[in-house]
Amino acid sequence: MKNIVSAYIEVCGKFLIAKRNTPGQYNGLWEFPCTEVDKCLDDCGSMDRFAKERLHIDIRTKSLLASDTFCRVKTDQEIALDADEEKKYRTVFKKLYDCEYKGGDLSTNVLSGYSEAKFIDGSQAGDYNWYPADYSMLAQISQQGVVRTRKPEKNNK
Repeated sequence: MKNIVSAYIEVCGKFLIAKRNTPGQYNGLWEFPCTEVDKCLDDCGSMDRFAKERLHIDIRTKSLLASDTFCRVKTDQEIALDADEEKKYRTVFKKLYDCEYKGGDLSTNVLSGYSEAKFIDGSQAGDYNWYPADYSMLAQISQQGVVRTRKPEKNNK
């Protein structure tokens, strides 16, 4: 199982999203910025390290907002690295944490690992084609009243 932590970073009523720049079927989908949990750190430590190293900002990871577990097809690279070649699917457990912005460069052109990033308000969330787990977590935080959204339309960005 792959454990992923995602950051819900809200500044001035808008939250940060990023467009995936990875090979495979999920390339180009939007998500909350995320990282795999480091084996030497807990969720909060992994999130804080990710924010410093890849987002170039300081955050304080606060509370868990949402989570989702799903199964996806492994990439060719994952299959090549996996000792058990029989397994073509990977289970992903993804968690979304509320993160308080503490400082650093908020210009979205400095995010590494993504082709694009931007701050949007909840009313714009339906305009984007989301990574499956992030779509689910967005629905969860919308139900909680964390963010107000509208349903996605057929032709997403």
